[in-house]
This record gives sequence, structure tokens and C-alpha cells, in this order.
Amino acid sequence: MKRALATLLLALMPAALAAAQQNNAANPAAAEMRAFVGAWKGEIRKQPAVEMRLKEEGGKLTGVAIFYPLREDDPAPPPIETMELALNDLKVAGHTLHFTWKGPDGSLARAELKLVSETEAELRPAGDADIPDEMKVIKMVKTR
Repeated sequence: MKRALATLLLALMPAALAAAQQNNAANPAAAEMRAFVGAWKGEIRKQPAVEMRLKEEGGKLTGVAIFYPLREDDPAPPPIETMELALNDLKVAGHTLHFTWKGPDGSLARAELKLVSETEAELRPAGDADIPDEMKVIKMVKTR
């Protein structure tokens, strides 16, 4: 009996693996989306600047961005007050995630996160944003 069960499981295993591979091949968008899932952190001037937390919920990508205020060189910096904003309109196109968020004043901002590797990406504002050069491309590292 045990031998028959083991033989049956061994016979079904290739079919199960083939079905899983076919599912990934049939839905490349899901695989592209999963590449972004996790926590990403970026720094400017060796200070925390932004953190993104992305997750998959019901087949859709959702997330938040946490922005850190940049400080000048101060030997006793004040406590850091962060700003957490929900990410909206998340769309994956190949190795790039496009999204928007609303600022505290209600203004809409657009940006993209472009994968460089499995654990590295570049965060860029979309359009002609009037921002300092050091913020035009923020190197992001996947931390989990």
C-alpha cells in the first residue's frame, strides 16, 4: 500500500511541476509583479530618505511610501518625523513599476521604480519634477 502511494506521488510530481511552470508562463504579469513585493529602502547623503513597502493583495500590488526629512549635518538632530503616503495606480510594465501618491496638500505626484537586479532598483520622479539633482534618482535596496 505504501509503495503504491509513493509510486503515485512520484508519478504526479512532474505533472504538478509542469502545471506550476505553465501558470507562471501563462501569467508573466504576476511574476513581474512579485519581483517588486517587499520592503525597499533608499538613502540620500547617507541618510534614510524613503522606504517603500509593497505587497500583493488579491492579485494586485498595493503599498505605501514612507518619506524621511533630510537633515543638514547637525551633531544633535531632532527626532525624525516621517510622512507615510499610500501608493495609488500601481502598474507594472516589464521591469518598471509606475505609481502615484497624493501629497499632504492634495497634489498628485508620479514616480517609477525600475528594477536593476532582484535586490536593487532606482526610484525616479516622473515628468519634469522641479527637485534637486540628488533626488532625481534614488538607489533603492530590497531589504526583505
